[in-house]
Amino acid sequence: MKSMMGSMVRVSPPRDFVFDQLTAGQSQTLTVMERIDCTGYDKVDLLVRVHEDSTITTNGAVAVQLVSDGFTQDDPSQDFFSTVLGGQAPIVFGEGSVDAGTFEVATVSSELGSRVAVQVVGTGGSGAVTLRLSIDLVLKQC
Repeated sequence: MKSMMGSMVRVSPPRDFVFDQLTAGQSQTLTVMERIDCTGYDKVDLLVRVHEDSTITTNGAVAVQLVSDGFTQDDPSQDFFSTVLGGQAPIVFGEGSVDAGTFEVATVSSELGSRVAVQVVGTGGSGAVTLRLSIDLVLKQC
């Protein structure tokens, strides 16, 4: 029987992500944590919790995604982020009500590389686009 070892990374304690200043359809990407070392791990679970009831207005959305981070000491001021990893869709909270206690998990088991980053992408709607989220990663060695 194969054992599974891993570790947990607290990406963000409960935090408000506010995208009210965006016009409808405009998006903004916030890199919440980067340069997360995943050397030696072959699977990552992205855990996202909603901490307060929220409403995202028409056409608005908030997505949480895991991307590869190609950081290098040779060019430390440059970001080298990929698209969403492993062919997985990001965790998306779309227009409508989002209840406190909502818990979403996305698992990535390919294309990890040596480092990853977590990003939150907000898309403006017809009004308020705000969520209070906490984000964690569970790095696993299978």
